[in-house]
Amino acid sequence: MRFCIICGKPTDELFNNMCKTCYINNTELAEVPDRVIITLCPECFSYMFRGRWIRPEDPNDLYHVVHEATLRNLSTKIRYKAKVIKSMDLEFKRPYKITPYKRGKFSAVLTVEGVAHPKVGYFKKVYGFNIEVQWRLCPTCFKVKAQVEEAIVQVRASGRKLDEGELLRIRNLVENLLYKVYEEEGRSSLVKVEMDRHSGGLDFYFASKRIARYIASNIQKEFLASVKESYSVIGGEMTKERKKITISVRLPPFKVGSIVLYKGNPILIKDIRDGRIYAMDLGTYKLMKLGFKEAREIKECEYKRERAMVLSILDNEVQVMKLSNYEVMEIPLRRRPLWIKEGEGIDIITVDGKHYIIKGILGSE
Repeated sequence: MRFCIICGKPTDELFNNMCKTCYINNTELAEVPDRVIITLCPECFSYMFRGRWIRPEDPNDLYHVVHEATLRNLSTKIRYKAKVIKSMDLEFKRPYKITPYKRGKFSAVLTVEGVAHPKVGYFKKVYGFNIEVQWRLCPTCFKVKAQVEEAIVQVRASGRKLDEGELLRIRNLVENLLYKVYEEEGRSSLVKVEMDRHSGGLDFYFASKRIARYIASNIQKEFLASVKESYSVIGGEMTKERKKITISVRLPPFKVGSIVLYKGNPILIKDIRDGRIYAMDLGTYKLMKLGFKEAREIKECEYKRERAMVLSILDNEVQVMKLSNYEVMEIPLRRRPLWIKEGEGIDIITVDGKHYIIKGILGSE
């Protein structure tokens, strides 16, 4: 029989001359600092770790942000004495208050579970310490606040102005993309949006080159646009220049309602969305779907559009009267759609002296 040097209890097994209870009470699993300082961004709630800004797992919950930032920063300052660490549980002592832009200080306890001696097994130790919260804008949020522009996305249309429908679709697309970015990253880098009156286009200013490229890429895919980047030096330190990029996004010269040539045949553009062109062959009235590769074969053409009325139908020949001068003409059709009826108003499209019939202003069936 042996005796514990702390409590004098007789025991058959000692650990460093102590019984199991005294060994646990007098053995530390770790050395925890008295104070931990964490730095948070008051706008997006990212936190600083080893000189880098980290996006938290849940940027919408400030309590969890502080919890994550504290554990991560604390882990690099702890000196572990245990042979095995099973878990570490952090708990804030009440009352605590975390307010953006205001320095805060409150107490916390860290419960460490681990093994210091293989025969003793797992046990827990509790360590108290203070947390100091400091606030500093991360680089992206600082640029947004300071209106620092790192990139411009210029959206234009080749050889024409954007119409109201295109402007609205572009704004909605960008808004939805930025909302998605905010949901994922807890911040938006959009500085401002301006309308260019001369070109009829839109200029989006961003504090992040990465987000600007993301926005430009999605506009390109949606509208089958072309993208080109250019750079300009805007300052910086002597050893490192700061560059601003301008991303030019050019929508095609055609739009919904345009008459163009595809492989030499006139087609009507009915819709442009989801990276596809939905069109109708004016000769056969067949619908077609064109991707980015096929869109390269589209050529602009000169055409004339005139309002007319159907007078009579004989097989696949339609007699029409122009409403501008009451001229009567016969137009042969390879295929006659059911919507061509006597007395109906239609549009006559003339391309290279050949006439075609479409319905309504946009030629919708």
